[in-house]
Amino acid sequence: MSPVLELRVKPGDRIGPVDSHPARAGVVITTEETREAAMALAAGVVESVVISTR
Repeated sequence: MSPVLELRVKPGDRIGPVDSHPARAGVVITTEETREAAMALAAGVVESVVISTR
């Protein structure tokens, strides 16, 4: 299964502190042969996301 990335923000949204799960800007779901491989894949997906601020 390919990684799943769900972003819950769009241009113009204000992103506040993450004090609960729903406050997160998004989620990543991955599956791999091992937990370590899934975590590494998820980290790569997260690192590919760019949120610009002004």
